[in-house]
Amino acid sequence: MLFDEYAGYKSLSDSFHYKNDSFYHFLQQQQFQLLPTFANYDFTPFSMSSVLNMQYVPENYNRELLTQPDIQHRFGEIRNAQVPAIFKSMGYVIENNSIFDIKGHPALYQSNGLFPIHAALLTNKIFHNRLMKNIGWWFVTGKYKLNFLREYYLYRKDGYNRQVEKDVLQTAATPTTKPRFCYAHFLLPHGQFYRDSSGALNPPEKILNLKYLADKSLYLAYLKYTNNIIKGLVKKLNEKDPNAIVIIMSDHGFYDYDNPGDYDPYNYDNICFVKAPNNNAAMYNAQLSNVNFFRHLFNNQFGQNLPYVKDSTVYVIEDPAVLR
Repeated sequence: MLFDEYAGYKSLSDSFHYKNDSFYHFLQQQQFQLLPTFANYDFTPFSMSSVLNMQYVPENYNRELLTQPDIQHRFGEIRNAQVPAIFKSMGYVIENNSIFDIKGHPALYQSNGLFPIHAALLTNKIFHNRLMKNIGWWFVTGKYKLNFLREYYLYRKDGYNRQVEKDVLQTAATPTTKPRFCYAHFLLPHGQFYRDSSGALNPPEKILNLKYLADKSLYLAYLKYTNNIIKGLVKKLNEKDPNAIVIIMSDHGFYDYDNPGDYDPYNYDNICFVKAPNNNAAMYNAQLSNVNFFRHLFNNQFGQNLPYVKDSTVYVIEDPAVLR
């Protein structure tokens, strides 16, 4: 289960003055172990390409000026990713509950007509955001409010997250004779920040206005809401299949929209918890980055001997208003 933009402990402590101890303690009580990791990229398409291919993305782009074709290349790499292919070769059924296509398994955005394909969403984002900034308020919250547009524009990501949660639990509850590899990608606590810590919806202006993406108090409240979602999932997954390997990780940490274009090590501070039947010490004593995570998992849980690549961070500059 991938939780997009979930910040690591140090980032929350230093930048938000928040100790996430109770959440960490809950996971440890549920037999999860913390695996010290850090992200290699602070931009989701790059991060997920490297995670799912167990290697850095090809250096065929300008780090200081990303283009839409660069992003589309990452989508192609994810579509043909090695990790799902390896699991499939071992007889696993692939369940894709994510924003990305995987070969033979379309993205949830694509398979549900309520949600736009993520690639198209990125491609059209400049025009879309300008249009909504200039006139969208009137049709979403203003005097000419259209309920269908309000539901579509304001709450589509929230609906997506609830659908992913539902699908994960449905997969766990469905009997099968074959093992399954389930990739669930939650846009949590990634902005927009739909809900407060109790789960109540935030006012529309805090969802529609992109300036609130930099609001740390909204992010922190959304993270606390995310913690409750994770707790509910963990309890139910443990009930359904106590022997399953369950992974809770993030692609990168909080992205500070108040300081775009600046290298920030906190952007790479993420989380990674694993619950596995084979809880050997070697599994959790290693310090590594996301690019090596599945190499490490295959070595320690599936008896492989894959070499590791060098752990490092890669700084790429993108225009948040266009690409994120």
